[in-house]
Amino acid sequence: MSGVVGNDFLLMFVFTLTKPIMIVELNSVGSVVDTETFFTYPKYINGGYDKDGGVHIYEVSDEWYSSLTEEDKYVVDTLLFMTKSNQ
Repeated sequence: MSGVVGNDFLLMFVFTLTKPIMIVELNSVGSVVDTETFFTYPKYINGGYDKDGGVHIYEVSDEWYSSLTEEDKYVVDTLLFMTKSNQ
């Protein structure tokens, strides 16, 4: 559960900054998510991510979502909550 504490800190950081541009790794699905645009991107094996392969967090597949670890699901669910709060 120590990973969740780390995510709590990260998400608190996201909430408190004005328009942060942060890329959060979602290792369980080999992706990253941009916390400003809410787009997910495939990660490259050697680092970085595919900036042209983005999928909005609302459009990810059920298979992708169900493959998330609990820790990564916490991050995604929090971001989904943020998108609904900003509407």
